[in-house]
Amino acid sequence: GDDAASELHPLAALPDLDGARARLRALAAWAYLCACACARFLSPLAWLRWLRSVVVSKPLALLTSFLEGLTELLARHEEGEADLIGGIIRGAGYPYEQVEVTTADGYILTMDRLPNRGSRRVVYMQAGLLDSSVGWLTENCVSSPALAAWDRGYDVWLGNFRGWAGARRHADPAVRDTQWRYWNFSLDDHALHDIPAFMERIHATKCAELREAGALREEELRPGAPRPYTVSVIAHSVGAAATLVYAVHERTHERAVPVDHMVLCAPAGFHMDIPLSIWLISLVFGNYLTAPLVVRHISAVYIPSRVLRLLFRKVVHDLAHELDAVGELLGVVIGNVVFGGDASDWSLAASKRDYLVARMPGISIQLLLQLQQSLRTGRFEMRDYGRAENLARYGSARPFDVGANYAALRGLPVDILAGTRDALTPAAMVRRHYELLLRAGVAASYQELDYGHLEFAIHVRDQFVGSLMAMMDAHAWQERTPD
Repeated sequence: GDDAASELHPLAALPDLDGARARLRALAAWAYLCACACARFLSPLAWLRWLRSVVVSKPLALLTSFLEGLTELLARHEEGEADLIGGIIRGAGYPYEQVEVTTADGYILTMDRLPNRGSRRVVYMQAGLLDSSVGWLTENCVSSPALAAWDRGYDVWLGNFRGWAGARRHADPAVRDTQWRYWNFSLDDHALHDIPAFMERIHATKCAELREAGALREEELRPGAPRPYTVSVIAHSVGAAATLVYAVHERTHERAVPVDHMVLCAPAGFHMDIPLSIWLISLVFGNYLTAPLVVRHISAVYIPSRVLRLLFRKVVHDLAHELDAVGELLGVVIGNVVFGGDASDWSLAASKRDYLVARMPGISIQLLLQLQQSLRTGRFEMRDYGRAENLARYGSARPFDVGANYAALRGLPVDILAGTRDALTPAAMVRRHYELLLRAGVAASYQELDYGHLEFAIHVRDQFVGSLMAMMDAHAWQERTPD
């Protein structure tokens, strides 16, 4: 049959060549594709393209997207905080205006005012280092010194010293745009330039407003007439030290000081007893060898960019308010390790609203060196520039000794408040001011409160505000009998 025939046919045993060729073509195609893929994968150019994508392109795209989002957030943040102080004051139902002041050496500063235009009672409040006028404000009018003073009829002026990291303003662009030139100031410049500029603006404004309101009598309009209003000063820490330098220096040089009463809360000036951490920093950076280099090349301690300031405030705010345990731990570490056991709420202080993107304060190295000078000498002096420059500035080889000239304050009542849990300006150092004032014949009072350094400015207690108001009222305009 057929099977037998096929077995006998000579070609019947040959393989299927068409199928084999098809399989060979498929195998060759797969081999080609694999070879191309391997060649592409193993090619140096391919590796470079892959690395560029992974290391450069994708991270750059992510960074660009992040920065665009951060820029948008920053814009919204600044828009919301541009009028933060005014928003707090107006939101509490009080009037507000911002006043721009230019100092004699060209710095452009800002004062925040709660105007009481017809009042003859003025209070000027000055915050300390790393603080601003927000320190005198809370939404609660009972525990806010500024709002409480306005309620009692005072025209309230809140001063802000030079040294805002994000708002370097100066009449000379060369100073404004050069870091070391802008930050080349000390406590003396706050005292002899900033405060006088504030006082001059207050005086000009009050005289003009009282005149326009018809509140001045004829004899008060005559040249040389007594000032038609009273001024109380409430100052904290470095702000209090600057106030003392201002008043003593001006009166010693027989210039009028338009101040009727001072309340000094934890005043700086004497720093023989300071936390170990600050002593070590001053030892490293404040000696005669390193100080000139530090002043020239560092000039100030602050967060340099708006983005970093925003991130700093966001992180600290979240730690203090969202993660209570972490925030409390942060405050304990700062207070006990960094600041030698000060009892203030440091985590809350760092998240305060005056640490704005544009207005976050910085610290001038010159000012720190002046505070370190007190540690070295044990005296409350103006800046020591060396013998030659001291002779030119002060007329003596030694700098002007503020504490030794407290007799210039006779006739100017001074109330001093110290905190028994304050490790930055300990009560013993604050008491030194009081003892020298008494010895000089100045009408001074002294009181110790169970406060840390910052409790005069944050977490202010209602009783403390009431005491401040009573101190001011004792020396306010209605206590005087005009001639």
